[in-house]
Amino acid sequence: MVSINYEFDSRQVQSLVGRTFVKYRCDEFFVANDVLEIVGLFIGDDVFSLRANFEMVDYLGEPDDIAYMKFSYDKEQNICSAFKDSVMIDHPVNTKIASIKVFNDHQLLVKDKKVEYDAHVTRAILFYLDDNREILFEKDNWVYSENISISTGQDLEKELSDVNFFCEGWSDFCVEASCTRSVKEYK
Repeated sequence: MVSINYEFDSRQVQSLVGRTFVKYRCDEFFVANDVLEIVGLFIGDDVFSLRANFEMVDYLGEPDDIAYMKFSYDKEQNICSAFKDSVMIDHPVNTKIASIKVFNDHQLLVKDKKVEYDAHVTRAILFYLDDNREILFEKDNWVYSENISISTGQDLEKELSDVNFFCEGWSDFCVEASCTRSVKEYK
């Protein structure tokens, strides 16, 4: 059985509340509001990367690369496009972070009544700003996707992907899938 935990560090997320979200940097949107692999978040004097990382894991008895979302301190020079000769775009925010919600999914895959895959992953992070704007960053639900969706506006929690999307299609492989979502709020 594979048991993994790719949830964001709570202390790190909590430390962002009350700080100024200066800007985020990403490639031009290539499909709707999706970017590939990386978004740079400039908060206060710090730079963070939000990445859709691949990692080799035992996935239903076979080694396979799966993508998960990782949030970490970084250096500005590391915030660069996955595409050769691409220029990333800065999106100014310049507003204090009032609160943050982190959406974590618990994904289970069961085959022959045995848990084969037990994963805790962060699906999305939603920033609530002092000026009533919101910014949502969500990793695509498909385990092989490096896409990160970015939405701005209000009431963005309603735009989150359906928690049950993970469960679709597994019965074709004689696998029972389940997924539950929890929310951590930081004020």
